[in-house]
Amino acid sequence: PSPKPGIRFRSAALPYPISSQPFTLDPSANIPPVD
Repeated sequence: PSPKPGIRFRSAALPYPISSQPFTLDPSANIPPVD
């Protein structure tokens, strides 16, 4: 399993890029957007 499941969930479940959403349902996966 991934150490940051929130990122994996977000990229798989949402239609927009990860960089457009700086947070996830998983607090451990919260990261700043990458420009």
